[in-house]
Amino acid sequence: MTRAAKGGAFCSALPALYVDKLCKTFLPNGRTVRALDGLSLEAGAGSVTAVVGKSGCGKTTLLKCIAGLERPDSGTLRFSGSRIGMVFQDPRLLPWLTVAGNLALALPDRNDPLLEETLALVGLEGWGGAYPRQLSGGMAQRASLARCLCRKPDLLLLDEPLSALDSFTRSRLRGELERICRGRTVILVTHDIEEAVYLGDRVVYMNGGTIQSEFAVTLNRPRDYRDGAFQTICAGIERDTERNTDTERNMVQDTDTVQNTERGSE
Repeated sequence: MTRAAKGGAFCSALPALYVDKLCKTFLPNGRTVRALDGLSLEAGAGSVTAVVGKSGCGKTTLLKCIAGLERPDSGTLRFSGSRIGMVFQDPRLLPWLTVAGNLALALPDRNDPLLEETLALVGLEGWGGAYPRQLSGGMAQRASLARCLCRKPDLLLLDEPLSALDSFTRSRLRGELERICRGRTVILVTHDIEEAVYLGDRVVYMNGGTIQSEFAVTLNRPRDYRDGAFQTICAGIERDTERNTDTERNMVQDTDTVQNTERGSE
């Protein structure tokens, strides 16, 4: 799939996902909000890129632009595959359909053996006949992931898929998600730095609608939260995000000072 936003330019040698100078502006209540401000990102085939950043920095907007749910104002998006799957923060299962019925929406044939195979992959073997109301929060999110995987996506977009779960369920599903993501091209959005380091081959930090920094994670899998090298990487990312936040805060204060000085001279 190739999709170029107005004003974008293509590159001759591209990875699985190529995003260049992407811009997206919203106008809530007549106020201009630049969600993406010239953002560039590349992701290699079979890699997991974890995107972290504070609320409102443009993470979800980035995923929606990649998925085609939002149209960027300018920039370039190129993807070497043909199918994209997206898992949202909440399961978004249709309540009047069974689990199998929800998964069948992503399949041309309801009797496709891939349905049962995918349920087994996410740990829901035997639950195809259950309705969403009969599932726990963790099971419903697994069903949502299974529905997405039924499409055999070449690119998997995960928008904080574990954020609505309790800590015990989240910890358990995190390990399962790590197993499922292996060998797939994945863009994961999360607020949790440890989760990003646990799941990602690379962690990128977003702020102000663009990528501020990135960190390679070369630890062996499966990863151990208690491992010293794991905690060192997490601490380094936290220091960097705090440093960027302090810089942004100082820039805002400097701007306020200039504006106040200009008003005083009028």
